[in-house]
Amino acid sequence: MWLYGPAVGCYSVRKLVGFAVFMWLVGHSGYHPMKEVRYGGGAHPWDVLASFDGGWHQEVAEFGCNPRLMPTTGFPWYTFQANSAAFFPAYPGLIRLVSEFTPPRRP
Repeated sequence: MWLYGPAVGCYSVRKLVGFAVFMWLVGHSGYHPMKEVRYGGGAHPWDVLASFDGGWHQEVAEFGCNPRLMPTTGFPWYTFQANSAAFFPAYPGLIRLVSEFTPPRRP
């Protein structure tokens, strides 16, 4: 067990430093308040961490998987088509199950 300690420690420090640099870059770019929350935006730099796949997981939890391609516009300069069929339904299913037994969040 102690044989792998230094390697795990180095890996953990490297990941923590990488995360800190990422958060610093997001905070100092000033770009996140201008973007939609689902596409890496938000009022605070840490809101970026809850974007991208989190929006898809919430959609699958609410409405189920939809294999139909739907146009998604994130910015003025591009539009793409996407669907929720690529997401494994276990996590969204767990979200839905927990939401059935917990009170709704107040805004």
